[in-house]
Amino acid sequence: MGGLKDAAVVILSLAGGVGLGFLWNSMRPADPIELVAGVSVISVGLIYFALISMGKH
Repeated sequence: MGGLKDAAVVILSLAGGVGLGFLWNSMRPADPIELVAGVSVISVGLIYFALISMGKH
């Protein structure tokens, strides 16, 4: 992958993870912030690997 594609994958995965964290926090406001941060970090990783695997075709 080129440098621009790598940057786009990283930006999209960060945006998706942060967005999922905000969604989780708005739907479950009683959850501790550590849980929301954990969901965000795990989802960033999962979205990153999903985007990388889609780009290998």
